[in-house]
Amino acid sequence: MNIEYIRFRIDKEHQSYFVHAIGEACNIMAASSVCLNYEVAQCEEDTTLFVWRIEWASTDAHVNGFRKEKIFVPFYQLMQPFLNSILEMNQSCWSYYKIFTFFEY
Repeated sequence: MNIEYIRFRIDKEHQSYFVHAIGEACNIMAASSVCLNYEVAQCEEDTTLFVWRIEWASTDAHVNGFRKEKIFVPFYQLMQPFLNSILEMNQSCWSYYKIFTFFEY
């Protein structure tokens, strides 16, 4: 499994458009067999910050599967206006690590 994290900074005047676009993009991803799960969170302390967490079957399934599916085109069109708002984008394979929660530590 591969987990992708994307951090965005979205100005308040663009947030409703962003929330609508990312919601539609999530609906598109849900139709793909290689997208296992996703969530979008908005920071409470700085409401211009959003984190999109996406679970993919694998890095290869994401890059060579989803990105080559026909549904990627409308997905990309929805998210393209926000590419310059990305602060950070990381993909990690967590299958080799035990991640501890705050309470387990």
